Amino acid sequence: MKLNEFDSVWGTLRTDGCPVGCAVCSYDQERFSAQFSQISIQDGQSLPEAPYNSHRILFLLSGRIQVNIGVCGPYILSDGQCIFLCRKRNASVVAQMESNVITLDFNNRITFCHHDFLAKVATKSQRTAIVGPVLKIVPEILAFLRNLEPGLDPRKLHIPCYHIIKEHELLLMMRHCYGNTRLGRFFCDILKPRDDFELFVLNNWRYAESVTELAQVAHISESTFIRRFRETFNESCHTWLVKQRAAEIELAIRNGVTDNEELIHRFGFKSYLAFYRFCQRYLGASPTGIKNKYNFKTQNIEAH
Repeated sequence: MKLNEFDSVWGTLRTDGCPVGCAVCSYDQERFSAQFSQISIQDGQSLPEAPYNSHRILFLLSGRIQVNIGVCGPYILSDGQCIFLCRKRNASVVAQMESNVITLDFNNRITFCHHDFLAKVATKSQRTAIVGPVLKIVPEILAFLRNLEPGLDPRKLHIPCYHIIKEHELLLMMRHCYGNTRLGRFFCDILKPRDDFELFVLNNWRYAESVTELAQVAHISESTFIRRFRETFNESCHTWLVKQRAAEIELAIRNGVTDNEELIHRFGFKSYLAFYRFCQRYLGASPTGIKNKYNFKTQNIEAH
């Protein structure tokens, strides 16, 4: 990775090819697509809801809590257990004694090697009765959680890259420790891309060069994917993808990414001519024209 900037106080890294996958570091918006937190709750207190309507994995390190998920439950968790809370279900968590928890809040579909992680679990897990989204925290996972301290302290590695990498590491460890069947029960509410289709598209479109490839990543037939896409986004997949690509190119240039070779590589163009034609057609200006547009704005702001 090429290091663009490092802030020794906050540990802020801005890199090319960041595993967060965004054109501009999301640290600038203080909104992480995956974030670990450590929370202490007193007897009778409720756990604050996950931010940004996120999914949540709750690891209870000590204490006892009562969890209600929609009409299901209550689940009574004692120290050394974890539970998955899907964002589409109304969930409440109340401590029955002083409790210490670590949460992973995430609003992304986890992609490894251009394959949706949970979809792969779904294809490999056996079809068995669902017994509830609760697992015992095995020693390997407990050790992992206790080593998260650098990411939990805002003065240290409190940055998107760290949390995303640790999210990936956690899911790989959970698959190894629990196996596909138990992990399938745990994540049953969002196991397949169609369970949260919009979120799958928003987090995976950058990794596919075509609609065919995106459907393959989702383990969905192309015809089903195209139909579901139009139902969800109210426009064709091709039109939507072009708009997203154009918006991210403009955003990257506006935020100082001006080297043509870097832009061509980052957005998957085969040549400068292809990049030039795309900008002209969908952004209404040449790459140089777009750069001049934002340089001009910057100069006006600075002049005032």
